[in-house]
Amino acid sequence: MRDPVHASRAVMIVVAVTTLAFFDRVAHGQQKAPEVPSEVPSVISQVKALEVIRWDLVDAGARHAGVVVKIKNNSGKPIIAVTLESGDDKDASGLTLNGIHEVDKTPSVVVKPDETFEIRFALSQVLRGCPIRVAGVFYADGTEDGDEKTLEGMRSQREHLKNKKPEKLPQ
Repeated sequence: MRDPVHASRAVMIVVAVTTLAFFDRVAHGQQKAPEVPSEVPSVISQVKALEVIRWDLVDAGARHAGVVVKIKNNSGKPIIAVTLESGDDKDASGLTLNGIHEVDKTPSVVVKPDETFEIRFALSQVLRGCPIRVAGVFYADGTEDGDEKTLEGMRSQREHLKNKKPEKLPQ
Protein backbone atom coordinates (compact mmCIF):
# COMPACT_ATOMS: atom_id res chain seq x y z
CA MET A 1 0.00 0.00 0.00
CA ARG A 2 1.25 3.51 -0.88
CA ASP A 3 2.07 6.07 1.70
CA PRO A 4 -0.81 8.66 1.84
CA VAL A 5 1.70 11.51 2.31
CA HIS A 6 3.49 10.55 -0.92
CA ALA A 7 0.20 10.21 -2.80
CA SER A 8 -1.03 13.65 -1.73
CA ARG A 9 2.37 15.19 -2.62
CA ALA A 10 2.16 13.63 -6.08
CA VAL A 11 -1.32 15.09 -6.61
CA MET A 12 -0.13 18.51 -5.42
CA ILE A 13 2.83 18.38 -7.81
CA VAL A 14 0.57 17.50 -10.76
CA VAL A 15 -1.84 20.34 -9.86
CA ALA A 16 1.05 22.81 -9.46
CA VAL A 17 2.65 21.87 -12.79
CA THR A 18 -0.70 22.09 -14.61
CA THR A 19 -1.46 25.48 -13.02
CA LEU A 20 2.00 26.84 -13.86
CA ALA A 21 1.71 25.63 -17.46
CA PHE A 22 -1.70 27.33 -17.79
CA PHE A 23 -0.46 30.67 -16.40
CA ASP A 24 2.69 30.48 -18.51
CA ARG A 25 0.57 30.06 -21.66
CA VAL A 26 -1.67 32.98 -20.68
CA ALA A 27 1.30 35.21 -19.81
CA HIS A 28 3.04 34.45 -23.11
CA GLY A 29 -0.04 35.04 -25.24
CA GLN A 30 -0.53 31.48 -26.41
CA GLN A 31 -4.26 31.75 -26.00
CA LYS A 32 -6.12 31.84 -29.29
CA ALA A 33 -6.23 35.49 -30.35
CA PRO A 34 -8.72 36.74 -32.93
CA GLU A 35 -7.35 36.35 -36.42
CA VAL A 36 -6.28 39.62 -38.03
CA PRO A 37 -5.52 39.66 -41.76
CA SER A 38 -1.80 40.06 -42.42
CA GLU A 39 -2.19 41.44 -45.94
CA VAL A 40 -3.42 44.86 -46.95
CA PRO A 41 -6.70 44.48 -48.81
CA SER A 42 -7.49 46.48 -51.92
CA VAL A 43 -9.43 49.72 -51.49
CA ILE A 44 -12.02 50.87 -54.02
CA SER A 45 -14.58 53.66 -54.28
CA GLN A 46 -18.23 53.07 -55.10
CA VAL A 47 -18.80 56.84 -54.99
CA LYS A 48 -18.16 58.54 -58.32
CA ALA A 49 -16.63 61.77 -56.96
CA LEU A 50 -14.57 60.29 -54.11
CA GLU A 51 -11.16 59.18 -55.35
CA VAL A 52 -9.02 56.75 -53.38
CA ILE A 53 -5.52 58.22 -53.64
CA ARG A 54 -3.60 55.66 -51.56
CA TRP A 55 -3.77 53.35 -48.60
CA ASP A 56 -1.11 52.26 -46.13
CA LEU A 57 -0.87 49.52 -43.53
CA VAL A 58 -0.18 50.86 -40.02
CA ASP A 59 0.86 48.95 -36.89
CA ALA A 60 1.36 45.73 -38.88
CA GLY A 61 1.25 42.59 -36.76
CA ALA A 62 -0.47 44.30 -33.82
CA ARG A 63 -4.05 43.59 -32.79
CA HIS A 64 -4.89 47.22 -33.55
CA ALA A 65 -3.36 47.10 -37.06
CA GLY A 66 -5.20 49.15 -39.61
CA VAL A 67 -5.26 50.68 -43.05
CA VAL A 68 -5.13 54.45 -43.42
CA VAL A 69 -7.12 55.36 -46.53
CA LYS A 70 -6.44 58.72 -48.19
CA ILE A 71 -9.42 60.02 -50.20
CA LYS A 72 -10.02 63.13 -52.31
CA ASN A 73 -13.42 64.79 -52.55
CA ASN A 74 -13.69 65.69 -56.25
CA SER A 75 -17.42 66.48 -56.04
CA GLY A 76 -17.24 70.23 -55.52
CA LYS A 77 -19.72 69.69 -52.66
CA PRO A 78 -19.23 69.62 -48.88
CA ILE A 79 -19.66 66.16 -47.30
CA ILE A 80 -21.68 65.62 -44.11
CA ALA A 81 -21.18 61.81 -43.88
CA VAL A 82 -19.02 59.20 -45.59
CA THR A 83 -18.89 55.43 -44.95
CA LEU A 84 -16.10 52.89 -45.48
CA GLU A 85 -17.03 49.19 -45.45
CA SER A 86 -15.67 45.73 -46.03
CA GLY A 87 -17.99 42.90 -46.90
CA ASP A 88 -20.82 41.91 -49.19
CA ASP A 89 -24.64 41.96 -49.26
CA LYS A 90 -24.86 39.29 -46.54
CA ASP A 91 -22.26 40.58 -44.10
CA ALA A 92 -20.48 43.92 -43.91
CA SER A 93 -18.46 45.80 -41.34
CA GLY A 94 -17.66 49.48 -41.52
CA LEU A 95 -17.38 52.93 -40.07
CA THR A 96 -18.95 56.29 -40.82
CA LEU A 97 -17.38 59.71 -40.53
CA ASN A 98 -20.55 61.55 -39.55
CA GLY A 99 -21.24 65.26 -39.11
CA ILE A 100 -24.71 64.83 -37.61
CA HIS A 101 -24.68 65.89 -33.97
CA GLU A 102 -27.02 64.55 -31.30
CA VAL A 103 -27.44 67.89 -29.57
CA ASP A 104 -28.49 70.37 -32.27
CA LYS A 105 -29.41 67.82 -34.99
CA THR A 106 -27.87 70.02 -37.69
CA PRO A 107 -25.27 68.30 -39.82
CA SER A 108 -21.84 69.85 -40.01
CA VAL A 109 -19.37 69.50 -42.84
CA VAL A 110 -16.79 66.76 -42.26
CA VAL A 111 -15.01 67.16 -45.62
CA LYS A 112 -14.86 70.32 -47.72
CA PRO A 113 -15.01 70.37 -51.55
CA ASP A 114 -11.72 69.38 -53.19
CA GLU A 115 -10.26 68.44 -49.80
CA THR A 116 -8.15 65.34 -49.24
CA PHE A 117 -8.84 63.44 -46.03
CA GLU A 118 -7.80 60.22 -44.28
CA ILE A 119 -9.79 57.55 -42.48
CA ARG A 120 -8.25 54.68 -40.50
CA PHE A 121 -9.98 51.34 -41.02
CA ALA A 122 -9.18 48.54 -38.55
CA LEU A 123 -7.86 45.36 -40.17
CA SER A 124 -9.99 43.41 -37.68
CA GLN A 125 -13.05 44.79 -39.54
CA VAL A 126 -11.88 43.57 -42.96
CA LEU A 127 -13.82 40.53 -44.07
CA ARG A 128 -11.58 37.93 -45.67
CA GLY A 129 -11.48 38.23 -49.44
CA CYS A 130 -13.37 41.54 -49.50
CA PRO A 131 -11.92 44.95 -50.34
CA ILE A 132 -12.37 48.06 -48.25
CA ARG A 133 -14.93 50.20 -50.08
CA VAL A 134 -15.74 53.90 -49.96
CA ALA A 135 -19.37 52.80 -49.96
CA GLY A 136 -21.58 55.83 -49.39
CA VAL A 137 -21.67 59.61 -49.02
CA PHE A 138 -24.15 62.30 -47.98
CA TYR A 139 -23.52 65.78 -49.33
CA ALA A 140 -24.58 69.00 -47.59
CA ASP A 141 -26.97 69.83 -50.46
CA GLY A 142 -29.06 66.72 -49.67
CA THR A 143 -27.75 64.53 -52.50
CA GLU A 144 -26.09 61.16 -51.91
CA ASP A 145 -24.12 58.56 -53.82
CA GLY A 146 -22.85 55.02 -53.37
CA ASP A 147 -24.01 51.48 -52.70
CA GLU A 148 -27.78 51.49 -52.07
CA LYS A 149 -27.63 49.06 -49.14
CA THR A 150 -24.97 51.21 -47.46
CA LEU A 151 -27.00 54.37 -48.08
CA GLU A 152 -30.05 52.69 -46.45
CA GLY A 153 -27.93 51.99 -43.36
CA MET A 154 -26.63 55.56 -43.32
CA ARG A 155 -30.19 56.92 -43.57
CA SER A 156 -31.26 54.69 -40.69
CA GLN A 157 -28.30 55.84 -38.59
CA ARG A 158 -29.13 59.47 -39.40
CA GLU A 159 -32.79 59.04 -38.35
CA HIS A 160 -31.69 57.39 -35.11
CA LEU A 161 -29.41 60.32 -34.30
CA LYS A 162 -32.10 62.86 -35.21
CA ASN A 163 -34.68 61.16 -32.98
CA LYS A 164 -32.37 60.46 -30.06
CA LYS A 165 -33.10 62.63 -27.07
CA PRO A 166 -30.02 64.45 -25.78
CA GLU A 167 -28.71 63.11 -22.49
CA LYS A 168 -29.02 65.48 -19.59
CA LEU A 169 -25.75 66.51 -18.06
CA PRO A 170 -25.37 65.91 -14.31
CA GLN A 171 -25.87 69.08 -12.28
